[in-house]
Amino acid sequence: LVDGLLKDGKVENLETRFRMKNGDVKYGLMSASFLELDGIPHIISITRDISDIRLADQKMREVQLVLENSPVILFRWKAAPGWPVELVSENIAQFGYTPEEFLSGAMPYASFIHPDDLERVAHEVSEYSSSGVIRFQQEYRVVTKDGQVRWTDDQTLIERDFQGNVMHYQGTVMDITE
Repeated sequence: LVDGLLKDGKVENLETRFRMKNGDVKYGLMSASFLELDGIPHIISITRDISDIRLADQKMREVQLVLENSPVILFRWKAAPGWPVELVSENIAQFGYTPEEFLSGAMPYASFIHPDDLERVAHEVSEYSSSGVIRFQQEYRVVTKDGQVRWTDDQTLIERDFQGNVMHYQGTVMDITE
């Protein structure tokens, strides 16, 4: 341990696994320091159990895998002109786009909506937002990157601040063309 891991007399944030007496495997985050007391070398170590964090990470990876292989796309739009996108799932690829195209600001959500539906969709969003509802559903067309027109089902949740002002819209979009 001293020769292989301790650098400058200490090791910080070394992630490791431990097997408990009962056979369970736990994950730990270890920090250790080397010191000499009365000429005798000592290693002082503290290990924090991070098993719950690792388990949560694993579950999140599993959820993400299911999501990315589903027909449902996640979005989070800012309540600003054009609806800038702050989050979009990787499976936006089913429409030919990459998340980066939306997240860079080059492509706000409004530019994804078919031009013949944009005014209606914007009006409905405005009406739902001012009426105080929390959730709403819309059907409209979108344009894929290669120019195809697809019908979508949009399930949206309105996020408001403490004063009731609309801050974001988040929701799911699913291709219902068939």
